[in-house]
Amino acid sequence: MRVRMGGVLSNIIRQGGEEGVFETRHPDMTGRMVVALLQGINDIFIEQWHAAGGSVDRRHVEQTVEAYNDAVERILGVTAGSLPLLDPAHKSGRW
Repeated sequence: MRVRMGGVLSNIIRQGGEEGVFETRHPDMTGRMVVALLQGINDIFIEQWHAAGGSVDRRHVEQTVEAYNDAVERILGVTAGSLPLLDPAHKSGRW
């Protein structure tokens, strides 16, 4: 799955670079890096959920998403806050 998703994201990133949306010189590697980051955030949430007996600390989730969001935006060379990983409408929802 990682290879397939990396390829899909690489194509999107390449197109975004051609259109001037993303600024990266290595779209193939960048796609793989974004997939790795997304897998990392998933691992963190699963570990936290298991450690807490099936619950999550909302503030920890928000801080983790913000940190990963910053990383993805920097890798893609976009303006901070322009590419949210979590829809702001979900912040008011139930965790």
